[in-house]
Amino acid sequence: LMLFCFVGTSIAYLSLDLYMTLHAVATAVALLLLVIRHRHLQPPRTLAPGVNTWLWPFLIMAGAFLARFITLLLATDSLGGDDARFHNILAAKILNERAAAMDWLPFAPVGVTYAQGVHVLAAFLGELTRVPVHKVLSFLLPVTGALTAGVIHLTAERIFRSHRSGLWASAVYSFIPLWGSLDYFRWAGVPNALAMLFLCLIVFSLIEQSERPFREQGSAILLSAVGLTAILLVHQYTALVAFSCLAFSALFVSRRDFRVAILATLVLAGILCLPLAVTHSQRFGASALSGVWVFRETPLSLLHCICQ
Repeated sequence: LMLFCFVGTSIAYLSLDLYMTLHAVATAVALLLLVIRHRHLQPPRTLAPGVNTWLWPFLIMAGAFLARFITLLLATDSLGGDDARFHNILAAKILNERAAAMDWLPFAPVGVTYAQGVHVLAAFLGELTRVPVHKVLSFLLPVTGALTAGVIHLTAERIFRSHRSGLWASAVYSFIPLWGSLDYFRWAGVPNALAMLFLCLIVFSLIEQSERPFREQGSAILLSAVGLTAILLVHQYTALVAFSCLAFSALFVSRRDFRVAILATLVLAGILCLPLAVTHSQRFGASALSGVWVFRETPLSLLHCICQ
């Protein structure tokens, strides 16, 4: 998914049909990188003998998917809210124009500054499966929910050196919280959900190799840099959060090699993001017409956040 959002969206700015032709090659490259990465993974060292290391995580991921998929079946044909409307329009526009959208015509003569990674993905899957893009966008929520639950399990297991802690963390994310998890259905936050999945994967990738010398962390640095770029192509606000979190973390990690790896990730990601940043900066001149700079969210109290 990260490679698609990185490569596929970049190519879609030229032509969606070009990526339709090259997607098999990109998929093969992604699978090859996955195999190479898997060969360098260290086996878990803290699991008790005899513990089933895959059944319970799989059941939690399946439960996370089913809980969201059942909600999807009970919902209307398309997810509600203003976000769903413009996501559907943007994905359909990409599919019809066979390229990433450059403007909001015929609705308004304003350039598109919103990240289009999810919309290109929806257009691609819609073209591939002949399923309407609004149904593809809706289906991505259960998929990202299940995958995020799996990555959270791996990350918590690695941090706490405990299989049980990983299971609890995954289950809590899957079934208890509303904001940032189940609440995505209310406002159709597909880009945010996918971007947060990528951020969780970046955190796991860096932590998993944090105890190695810097020279052996190359695969994690490359994967994380591509992941940060993919986040920027999917959801700019999450990209700001991701860059800020990694920069802040680099100030406090105790191991020098780990700190250098985080900084190297940020530098490489900055280089990869530079062409996109230049392209988007050319369209911000008309952004004032859209009201994007007006803050409309209700401030949250600490008590309200705790109750949620």
